[in-house]
Amino acid sequence: MTHSRTHRLTLSLAAAVLVAPLIALPAHATDAPNRDVDSVERSSAAVELTPVSAGESAARVVSPAPELSAAAAGDVSGRVLVVALGGGSPQPAGSGEATVRFWLELAGTYYLEAETSIFDGDGDFTVSNLPAGTYRVEVLANIDGVPGKAYYIDEQYWGNADAIEFNEGAATLLGTITVTGFTPYPGRIAGDDRYSTAVELTRSTTIDGGADVVYLVSGAGYADALSAGPAAAVEGGVLLLTRPNELPSIVAEELQRLDPSRVVIVGGTSAVASRVATQVGNAVDAEVVRIAGADRYATSRAVVDYAWPDGVEWVATATGRNFPDALAASAAIATRGGAVVLVDGSRSTLDSATRNFLISKDPAVVAIAGGSASVSNGIASGINGLPGNPEVERLGGDDRYETARIINAQFFSGLAPDFAFIATGRGFADALAGGPVAAALGAPIYLSEQRCLDADTYFDILDLFVREMYAIGGTAVLSNRVLTGTLC
Repeated sequence: MTHSRTHRLTLSLAAAVLVAPLIALPAHATDAPNRDVDSVERSSAAVELTPVSAGESAARVVSPAPELSAAAAGDVSGRVLVVALGGGSPQPAGSGEATVRFWLELAGTYYLEAETSIFDGDGDFTVSNLPAGTYRVEVLANIDGVPGKAYYIDEQYWGNADAIEFNEGAATLLGTITVTGFTPYPGRIAGDDRYSTAVELTRSTTIDGGADVVYLVSGAGYADALSAGPAAAVEGGVLLLTRPNELPSIVAEELQRLDPSRVVIVGGTSAVASRVATQVGNAVDAEVVRIAGADRYATSRAVVDYAWPDGVEWVATATGRNFPDALAASAAIATRGGAVVLVDGSRSTLDSATRNFLISKDPAVVAIAGGSASVSNGIASGINGLPGNPEVERLGGDDRYETARIINAQFFSGLAPDFAFIATGRGFADALAGGPVAAALGAPIYLSEQRCLDADTYFDILDLFVREMYAIGGTAVLSNRVLTGTLC
């Protein structure tokens, strides 16, 4: 199998692929902005995240589009005005305080083709020699020490941005784009328990009848869901949880609302009983498929083989003995259309079954999620020695929270996602369904303690130009303080 490597981001150089560095925010204050706790105590029904429209990819790559032979468009000009957080008169952007970025669409993926940070005294800019094609135009700004972001023309979210055609040899005048400073808006998506939280996640992001496939996993364990999440994402589906021996009524109702043509149950009958499969069949007129292996590692391989029968370009390997590293990696790798393959991270060598499986899937990039205490150096050596010579990068920190930050920095740096999710680093249940949702929105998942948010995590979210951040689960797992500026 021969891979096209044009969609790859060199993991070790992810932040450096840009034509020029992103805006450097000034030194952060010691405390994040305080917010009224009541502002985040709202029902999840009030949350309305808007993914990109049907049939349109959220995928973005921080590198020029490959193998372009299109003739150049004429000069593209416009004006950028900035407004400070809290309001005031729009002011012309100055050179170095804002960046205009041009994302070229090619086969459903957007490539960062060019950018400029040069403006005259009126905030005017001009870019020459862009390949002709369909673009989205994004402006990122540092406004009095806080991030600002807008899209052509004066839209706040990538999913609402207007596409604009730059024609061969023809000049284009974009007009004025106004950018306002912001701090991330806090929200929470939660149900009464892990099953209803998963339902609230899908309700918040999926229209009625909007999921052709649903992956269903046990809510009593994490192992099966860690590989199922990216599989659901690559198929444009969602993931729901069930009790091992009973399909919760709220999940049956959500299946009816989603009206899938296929439901994929992951795990053997000890994880999800045959009775549940029967109840699924009674709830919806859908094909019911079960994927299972002899253990969690075989099940993980079977899921990947099912969703990527012809091979997969991006793979994240993570230990199956714990959940945090794989939880963060699943959302990140899914934004590249990639898979999670679980390994027994405590082994001294890469087992032959996983080695042969990776050879058969011929990945171009393998990200090892977690440090050597999670995935041994012997396993890493075995992955480095695969005959397909994949690019291998270990993404691990001193703890689960730093590991999540490192993973997100590698996969999301330069992409300026509109959304981010925060999940507890102490439990798996609430966040399992978050992976496909995050992938559909091109959003990272960070991990947090219950009582406060790590300062490095908050500032990483600021540096990504995230407009909205959502806690997954109730206040018992993530306090409102996590969302209201209380930093650890």
